[in-house]
Amino acid sequence: MLIHGSIRLARERNGLHFYLACPECLEDYGEVELDKKHLAVNVERYFSGLDRSAQCMKHGGSFNVTDLVSMPRLSERGIEFKPEILELDSIPAHYLERDEAGHWIPKSPGLTIPVHIVPPDHPARVYLGLRQYDVNVLWNQFQCSFCYKENSDVFYRGLSGGFKVTSQGRVIFFAYVKGVRVGWQARILEGEDEECKFYYHPYRKDWVPVMTRETVNSPWVPMEGFEGWDPAKYFTGHGTRRNSILLGFDAAVSYHQNTDRCATRWCALVEGPLDAGRFGPPFIAMMGKSFSQEQANLICSEFDHVILIPDNDQAGKQSKDSVLMQFAQHSNTGKGTKVTCMDLPPNTKDPGALSPKEADSFLQIIKNQIL
Repeated sequence: MLIHGSIRLARERNGLHFYLACPECLEDYGEVELDKKHLAVNVERYFSGLDRSAQCMKHGGSFNVTDLVSMPRLSERGIEFKPEILELDSIPAHYLERDEAGHWIPKSPGLTIPVHIVPPDHPARVYLGLRQYDVNVLWNQFQCSFCYKENSDVFYRGLSGGFKVTSQGRVIFFAYVKGVRVGWQARILEGEDEECKFYYHPYRKDWVPVMTRETVNSPWVPMEGFEGWDPAKYFTGHGTRRNSILLGFDAAVSYHQNTDRCATRWCALVEGPLDAGRFGPPFIAMMGKSFSQEQANLICSEFDHVILIPDNDQAGKQSKDSVLMQFAQHSNTGKGTKVTCMDLPPNTKDPGALSPKEADSFLQIIKNQIL
């Protein structure tokens, strides 16, 4: 700490790590690096006999630990700091930052703007508008925003055509639990016409044709340069505990706090944010098909009745069984919450595929079930 400043300590799958200021980043970017701490030292790797066990998460350079401990102290370089060891959990410290209240939270996706205040011809509004989503509802439910500049502190895997698995150029859904921003998901923007499927390019800032088909009933075929194209539609923010949090949770809680809509405190559980966004609060998304005991406990702490709506496919059926098992285990503790499973209308893939009118009709069926 005397040489490199305060240390974040994290226990990760591949061993104990120290996160500290990278000496090169400190020289290039100044004392802000003392807080960002881009240098990761694999402690167990070092004690196994490998001296070159430190790597910068920003520029990728590696260092010998013996060289790091031989450098001049910060005080000798005219830098003052408060020595501190910050012990974290299994999330790599490089992916975390402090919020205004001092909580360690996943780093932001970058610079964002709320989707409900951008112009109607903005790519995010075009994408959501084509799918008939209410951007004001999405803002209330997820603080839904568009990321126009990615966080430069994070590595993004490259894809064909200059695309990357990045938050930039995507719609962002933030997860808030008990007032804390505990994570986020980013949704890629796509659209199609009779001949081509387009994706919004995060760096060219325009719609790029990626796939084509002969007729509207023909399968999509990647265009030249996009062979093997299969980008993840959703990108979960680094440091987000996917199986510990829920999207739309705080909005669902507020739904009952702000009104006397129903004597029963209920919520509906679906797979993704756009499934939940089709209805608004108190619909909650579990960020995928997996569901944990921790998530079940979180829901049962606030709600008396859960309406589970699985996707209309084989994976959805398997997910339903897993979710019901987690709620059943919670009930065995004597703190049960009623769970009702409701199937989507026939030939409807997922809740997000419903039209607004169909969603209103389905919501009325849900309310009748609760009442």
